[in-house]
Amino acid sequence: MALDDLGQPGLVSTVFLGIDHQWEAGGEPLLYETMIFGGTMDGVVCRYGTRAEAVEGHAAAVEAVKAIGELARDSV
Repeated sequence: MALDDLGQPGLVSTVFLGIDHQWEAGGEPLLYETMIFGGTMDGVVCRYGTRAEAVEGHAAAVEAVKAIGELARDSV
């Protein structure tokens, strides 16, 4: 669905899972997942019920990774 390789700060991937990852009874379905690979946010995962939420969440994750990367560069 979306993949942004931001270089040193990390990579942000958002995918359609194909199956519901909601483990709580009665909870809304979780069908999309954003995951961050690399950098200080490595392993952060967020799940969403709709494509629109996933698109918004992916953009927010990209901005967060960029901000962390800028902070790390400024501190060196």
